[in-house]
Amino acid sequence: MNRNDSGFLWAIALCAAMACNASESSNGKDYRAGMNGYGPVRVGMTVRQVEHAIGRKLVIPPEYENEVCQYVDLGGGDGLEGTDAMLWSGRVVRLDFRSNGIKTISGLAIGDPVEKIKTIYRDRVTKEPHAYIAPDGFYYTIYSSNRKYGVRFETDQDLVTGFYAGRSDAIELVEGCL
Repeated sequence: MNRNDSGFLWAIALCAAMACNASESSNGKDYRAGMNGYGPVRVGMTVRQVEHAIGRKLVIPPEYENEVCQYVDLGGGDGLEGTDAMLWSGRVVRLDFRSNGIKTISGLAIGDPVEKIKTIYRDRVTKEPHAYIAPDGFYYTIYSSNRKYGVRFETDQDLVTGFYAGRSDAIELVEGCL
Protein backbone atom coordinates (compact mmCIF):
# COMPACT_ATOMS: atom_id res chain seq x y z
CA MET A 1 0.00 0.00 0.00
CA ASN A 2 1.47 3.36 -0.93
CA ARG A 3 1.24 6.52 1.14
CA ASN A 4 -1.77 7.86 -0.80
CA ASP A 5 -3.69 4.61 -0.14
CA SER A 6 -3.13 4.84 3.62
CA GLY A 7 -4.31 8.46 3.61
CA PHE A 8 -7.40 7.46 1.70
CA LEU A 9 -8.17 4.65 4.16
CA TRP A 10 -7.68 7.06 7.08
CA ALA A 11 -10.15 9.49 5.47
CA ILE A 12 -12.71 6.68 4.97
CA ALA A 13 -12.40 5.68 8.63
CA LEU A 14 -12.86 9.28 9.74
CA CYS A 15 -15.91 9.68 7.51
CA ALA A 16 -17.46 6.57 9.00
CA ALA A 17 -16.83 7.81 12.54
CA MET A 18 -18.35 11.22 11.82
CA ALA A 19 -21.40 9.73 10.13
CA CYS A 20 -22.16 7.53 13.11
CA ASN A 21 -24.34 8.68 15.94
CA ALA A 22 -22.74 10.81 18.62
CA SER A 23 -20.96 8.74 21.23
CA GLU A 24 -20.64 9.00 24.96
CA SER A 25 -17.95 7.99 27.41
CA SER A 26 -18.25 5.48 30.23
CA ASN A 27 -19.76 8.06 32.61
CA GLY A 28 -22.65 8.55 30.17
CA LYS A 29 -22.33 12.33 30.09
CA ASP A 30 -19.13 13.08 28.17
CA TYR A 31 -20.97 13.35 24.89
CA ARG A 32 -19.29 13.98 21.54
CA ALA A 33 -21.02 15.84 18.71
CA GLY A 34 -21.57 13.89 15.51
CA MET A 35 -23.08 15.04 12.25
CA ASN A 36 -26.47 13.71 13.23
CA GLY A 37 -26.61 13.90 17.00
CA TYR A 38 -25.25 14.71 20.42
CA GLY A 39 -25.76 12.57 23.49
CA PRO A 40 -29.32 11.22 23.47
CA VAL A 41 -30.55 13.79 20.91
CA ARG A 42 -30.62 12.85 17.22
CA VAL A 43 -31.42 14.82 14.10
CA GLY A 44 -34.92 13.85 12.97
CA MET A 45 -36.35 13.38 16.47
CA THR A 46 -39.69 14.98 17.30
CA VAL A 47 -40.06 17.25 20.33
CA ARG A 48 -41.77 14.40 22.20
CA GLN A 49 -38.91 12.00 21.35
CA VAL A 50 -36.32 14.51 22.58
CA GLU A 51 -38.28 15.05 25.79
CA HIS A 52 -38.43 11.29 26.35
CA ALA A 53 -34.70 10.90 25.60
CA ILE A 54 -33.61 13.65 28.01
CA GLY A 55 -36.27 12.99 30.63
CA ARG A 56 -37.80 16.44 30.80
CA LYS A 57 -40.07 18.82 28.95
CA LEU A 58 -38.56 21.28 26.47
CA VAL A 59 -39.43 24.94 26.88
CA ILE A 60 -40.13 26.66 23.58
CA PRO A 61 -39.43 30.39 23.99
CA PRO A 62 -42.52 32.57 23.41
CA GLU A 63 -41.01 34.25 20.33
CA TYR A 64 -40.88 30.82 18.62
CA GLU A 65 -44.23 29.35 19.74
CA ASN A 66 -46.09 29.79 16.45
CA GLU A 67 -43.14 29.50 14.07
CA VAL A 68 -42.26 26.63 11.72
CA CYS A 69 -38.60 27.02 12.77
CA GLN A 70 -37.91 27.12 16.49
CA TYR A 71 -34.88 27.15 18.78
CA VAL A 72 -34.78 25.50 22.16
CA ASP A 73 -32.02 25.38 24.79
CA LEU A 74 -31.27 21.75 25.66
CA GLY A 75 -29.24 22.58 28.80
CA GLY A 76 -30.55 21.26 32.07
CA GLY A 77 -27.70 19.88 34.14
CA ASP A 78 -27.53 16.63 32.22
CA GLY A 79 -24.53 17.08 29.94
CA LEU A 80 -26.38 19.12 27.30
CA GLU A 81 -25.42 22.58 28.57
CA GLY A 82 -24.34 24.95 25.82
CA THR A 83 -26.45 23.16 23.21
CA ASP A 84 -29.44 24.52 21.31
CA ALA A 85 -31.69 22.49 19.03
CA MET A 86 -33.14 23.97 15.86
CA LEU A 87 -36.55 22.48 15.23
CA TRP A 88 -38.29 22.56 11.86
CA SER A 89 -41.95 21.58 11.90
CA GLY A 90 -41.42 19.96 15.28
CA ARG A 91 -38.31 17.90 14.40
CA VAL A 92 -34.64 18.43 15.24
CA VAL A 93 -32.75 19.50 12.12
CA ARG A 94 -29.65 21.09 13.67
CA LEU A 95 -27.75 21.29 16.95
CA ASP A 96 -25.81 24.46 17.80
CA PHE A 97 -22.88 24.24 20.20
CA ARG A 98 -21.79 27.31 22.15
CA SER A 99 -19.82 25.85 25.06
CA ASN A 100 -16.04 25.43 25.18
CA GLY A 101 -16.35 21.96 26.70
CA ILE A 102 -18.22 20.39 23.78
CA LYS A 103 -16.14 18.37 21.31
CA THR A 104 -16.86 16.63 18.03
CA ILE A 105 -16.24 12.92 17.62
CA SER A 106 -12.89 13.85 16.04
CA GLY A 107 -11.97 16.02 19.05
CA LEU A 108 -12.51 19.54 17.68
CA ALA A 109 -13.85 22.17 20.09
CA ILE A 110 -14.48 25.88 20.40
CA GLY A 111 -11.15 27.62 20.84
CA ASP A 112 -9.22 25.19 18.65
CA PRO A 113 -7.05 26.61 15.87
CA VAL A 114 -8.27 26.42 12.27
CA GLU A 115 -5.19 24.37 11.45
CA LYS A 116 -6.67 21.50 13.48
CA ILE A 117 -9.75 21.50 11.21
CA LYS A 118 -7.50 21.35 8.16
CA THR A 119 -5.36 18.58 9.65
CA ILE A 120 -8.30 16.38 10.59
CA TYR A 121 -10.52 16.87 7.54
CA ARG A 122 -7.91 17.65 4.88
CA ASP A 123 -9.50 17.87 1.43
CA ARG A 124 -13.03 17.06 2.70
CA VAL A 125 -13.49 20.49 4.28
CA THR A 126 -14.77 23.49 2.35
CA LYS A 127 -13.95 27.06 3.31
CA GLU A 128 -16.19 30.08 2.74
CA PRO A 129 -15.97 33.68 3.97
CA HIS A 130 -18.07 34.36 7.07
CA ALA A 131 -21.19 36.41 6.28
CA TYR A 132 -20.46 39.04 8.95
CA ILE A 133 -16.82 38.96 9.99
CA ALA A 134 -14.88 38.36 6.78
CA PRO A 135 -12.01 38.78 6.03
CA ASP A 136 -11.03 37.49 9.50
CA GLY A 137 -13.81 34.92 9.78
CA PHE A 138 -14.68 31.84 7.78
CA TYR A 139 -17.02 28.86 7.71
CA TYR A 140 -15.35 25.46 7.46
CA THR A 141 -17.86 22.77 6.50
CA ILE A 142 -17.64 18.99 6.18
CA TYR A 143 -20.45 16.77 4.88
CA SER A 144 -21.27 13.10 5.23
CA SER A 145 -20.51 11.03 2.14
CA ASN A 146 -24.17 11.21 1.05
CA ARG A 147 -24.28 14.97 1.88
CA LYS A 148 -27.34 14.44 4.06
CA TYR A 149 -25.57 15.67 7.23
CA GLY A 150 -22.71 17.98 8.03
CA VAL A 151 -20.80 20.01 10.58
CA ARG A 152 -20.03 23.69 10.10
CA PHE A 153 -17.36 25.46 12.14
CA GLU A 154 -17.42 29.24 12.49
CA THR A 155 -14.01 30.84 12.91
CA ASP A 156 -12.56 34.24 13.66
CA GLN A 157 -8.88 35.08 13.45
CA ASP A 158 -7.92 31.43 12.97
CA LEU A 159 -9.83 30.08 16.00
CA VAL A 160 -13.08 28.07 16.16
CA THR A 161 -15.74 30.29 17.77
CA GLY A 162 -18.72 27.92 17.44
CA PHE A 163 -20.06 25.02 15.45
CA TYR A 164 -23.27 23.28 14.52
CA ALA A 165 -24.23 19.91 13.15
CA GLY A 166 -27.25 18.42 11.46
CA ARG A 167 -29.03 18.26 8.15
CA SER A 168 -27.00 19.84 5.36
CA ASP A 169 -29.67 22.38 4.48
CA ALA A 170 -29.98 23.44 8.13
CA ILE A 171 -26.26 23.94 8.78
CA GLU A 172 -26.03 26.17 5.73
CA LEU A 173 -28.47 28.70 7.23
CA VAL A 174 -26.44 31.73 8.33
CA GLU A 175 -28.82 33.19 10.90
CA GLY A 176 -30.35 30.14 12.46
CA CYS A 177 -33.96 29.96 11.27
CA LEU A 178 -33.52 32.71 8.69
